[in-house]
Amino acid sequence: MSADASLHRESANLQRENERLRKRLSQLSDLSKRITSSLKVATVLQNIVDAASDLVGSENGVLVVFDESGRIRTFVTHGITSKQQERQ
Repeated sequence: MSADASLHRESANLQRENERLRKRLSQLSDLSKRITSSLKVATVLQNIVDAASDLVGSENGVLVVFDESGRIRTFVTHGITSKQQERQ
């Protein structure tokens, strides 16, 4: 393989990686705005579990907040129906 072909391939790889990272950064920025769009704790927690699920490409997500004694204080879901929650 010639040096020019090697450089062209490396340049194309770097451009693809750059675009992937730009998209990821844009996604993180959008998610950050969505998470911080409210001052209500319940809304912020829902935004966090929704954003985290979106970020990793998951259909479902769960965020659990425990109190000082270890009991569940808040249970927030993404993509899980009430019937599915009741079965757990």
